[in-house]
Amino acid sequence: MIHELVHVYLALSLGAAEPAAPRWLHEGLASLLTGEWGWAERFDLALALAAGPPGGLERLAAGFPAPAGAAGLAYLESLSAVAHLRGLSGDEGLRVLLRNLRAT
Repeated sequence: MIHELVHVYLALSLGAAEPAAPRWLHEGLASLLTGEWGWAERFDLALALAAGPPGGLERLAAGFPAPAGAAGLAYLESLSAVAHLRGLSGDEGLRVLLRNLRAT
């Protein structure tokens, strides 16, 4: 439930600029802020990456694949990307990113 509320908050916060936010940012931010980035998720992502490179965030910008396994990997990639952004610049960096998206 909280995950979905993050989506609502993000849409309201971005207003008219909401379509500029890629789907991976929506999902990654919602997953990160609800505490879904634990050791199990990191392990699952490592296993998926061992099988081959991911397709990149560009393919996730508009939406996620329908098959359950592919969608699960898409969520993990999104979560990993947002966690990495947060690791680079902290919460303030995420706020700046959202502020800049809102200004577009």
